[in-house]
Amino acid sequence: MQDEQKYQEVIAANIALHSKMSEHYNTCEPHFRPENVQKVENKLAEIIRSVNGKKLLDLGCGTGFIINIAKKYVKNITGVDVTQDMLDKVDTSGKCRINLINSDTGSVQLSGGTFDVVTAYSFLHHLYDIRPTLQTAFNALRKGGKFYADLDPNYFF
Repeated sequence: MQDEQKYQEVIAANIALHSKMSEHYNTCEPHFRPENVQKVENKLAEIIRSVNGKKLLDLGCGTGFIINIAKKYVKNITGVDVTQDMLDKVDTSGKCRINLINSDTGSVQLSGGTFDVVTAYSFLHHLYDIRPTLQTAFNALRKGGKFYADLDPNYFF
């Protein structure tokens, strides 16, 4: 019970913080620098190619950092984020079909085993308990699919 309360408090704090940051997030966060975007694009493109990826799930998608990169390489993207103000900033233009879900990544309901690639970029460190989100990623991946997480400062970083 106490862990569930703490889990929900952390979600509420993230919504409050990221709602305030959403307007300027893409210009103030260092991972949007061109050299980092290129580094991540190189990694992500290789992962997508390695699994012949067509369908990607981006957990904690925020304003669409990974979505903006991945939509050049896949046909379908589902982005999940708990902060609607961040989702409102996602660029859904282009040929890629982009579905956005306002939900906690640890409890979101998705079709199991249907995604070629699941990402969680600069996001896991925001969670009180990463296990539910990792379970979501595991359940969402098809056999042979790949999970990509990066830029997550934490004890192990």
